[in-house]
Amino acid sequence: MARSPDVLEDPTPLDSPRVDVRVRVAWLLRMSRTAGVDGVSLSVTEMARRLKDLGISASAPSVSGWETGRVAPGTAALEAYEAVLGREPGILRSAVDVVRRSHGHERPGPLPPPPKLADLDRLTDRVMGTRRATGLDWLHFCEAALTVRPGLPRRLLRPTIDRLLSEVSRSVFTAYVTRYEALSLLRCGQYGSLVLQAARDYVDEPGVQVVAEALGVVAERADRPCLRLLLPHLTSEDPVMMRGATIGLRNLASVGGLSTADWDHVVAPFVAAFNAHAEDERQRRLLSNLWHVLPPTVRSATRPDLVHPVDPAPQAWDAARLERHVGFCSGTTARVCEDAGIQYQPLLARLLFEAAFDPRGDRSWTATLLMMASPLRGAIAAAMSDAADHHDDPVVRAAARDLLVGLGHEASNKHAVAWLAGDDPDLVAAALVELAHNQHPVPEDRITAFLTQPDPVARRALYYAGMVGLPALRPIAEDPSHRLHAAAVWWRRHGTVVTA
Repeated sequence: MARSPDVLEDPTPLDSPRVDVRVRVAWLLRMSRTAGVDGVSLSVTEMARRLKDLGISASAPSVSGWETGRVAPGTAALEAYEAVLGREPGILRSAVDVVRRSHGHERPGPLPPPPKLADLDRLTDRVMGTRRATGLDWLHFCEAALTVRPGLPRRLLRPTIDRLLSEVSRSVFTAYVTRYEALSLLRCGQYGSLVLQAARDYVDEPGVQVVAEALGVVAERADRPCLRLLLPHLTSEDPVMMRGATIGLRNLASVGGLSTADWDHVVAPFVAAFNAHAEDERQRRLLSNLWHVLPPTVRSATRPDLVHPVDPAPQAWDAARLERHVGFCSGTTARVCEDAGIQYQPLLARLLFEAAFDPRGDRSWTATLLMMASPLRGAIAAAMSDAADHHDDPVVRAAARDLLVGLGHEASNKHAVAWLAGDDPDLVAAALVELAHNQHPVPEDRITAFLTQPDPVARRALYYAGMVGLPALRPIAEDPSHRLHAAAVWWRRHGTVVTA
């Protein structure tokens, strides 16, 4: 058998609306096998043997097929890769699921037949039993629930969805992606209306603090009830609620399926929201980014009534800027690959560009996720940390900083700690979120001081205290006169960060 090529590339143009999903999945598996177990690479023959030991029908040619993009691996093979390589359960599977779903093709095949009753009992016990369910437990349960026709009883499933919504809103990294994908499955299946109602009740809770996930996941299915849920929150005075609505509307625009008449209902709320925040740079930028992805009919209808022009779209495709940014990503990739002792990986350079400079949110997110799931995550984070500190281009420095935070690696902690000492409230707020996700300690007296500052710092300090479970929450939750009382009560009701 001829050797598989050592280098994989996505042949689609940088600005293409599509990407080569199979080659991206192949790259992730290839990099993972090459990194091996405890730093010892596995050959395709050895990988096939170990996969067979786990019950996967695999041979050297089939492993090669998965790792060149000729064949799309199933979810069982992806999870077996994780087990063989000692990776976190769900880390490869969930990244692949997101890429497949987000880019609209190479989706998994038809659902398997319903599980046997004993298997359904086992999967149900894992999420409803005494031990805390992992994200992969949730994903397996939701997959099984979809195969039951016409479906599991609402009385059984609704409390489970409520808990899953709460957990996904407090989870990080793989724990987050697996739960989000589990909810997406339910929302896009026969339980779609049940997930929508649960999300509506969740975002209506007094003091609710984290809504982006709930409002984002319901928009993975485009329908009028979802649009009706999102639109009132677009004009909310709560910036967190408004941001959640913009995330949901961006998802709806990406998913497609709503009619022009449906999108007409967005015009008045968007104009009202934009005009109310036209002088607020942060909110105007958020709404401008939404405007650029809305259907042309909405953009045309809103433009005459806006009191301020929308901010221009990011100039990612300007020739001079594109050359600089592609050059940065190529040079960074060369250093990462040299340090790892592997051939230059053009697909990694492509992912770096998309994650750091591509203005399309779904493209940036999936590229970041693939790098986060790859064994090169630490090396990439180290390179971004260096660029964030020393690169001479401020645009590149900012992009490297944002990507470093997005990767969620511990290398970001030193930057986040430094931001806490600055006077930029946006950076302080971002630092508190990043340190909460990494569970990096911040002295409680500093958190207490941040809690007295205006938003967004105070709200993000409360987020840190809630995610980490600081005692500072208690006096606030017990003082009905405190302006953060309802929020602190919400955190104590829902709990702390979910990491598995």
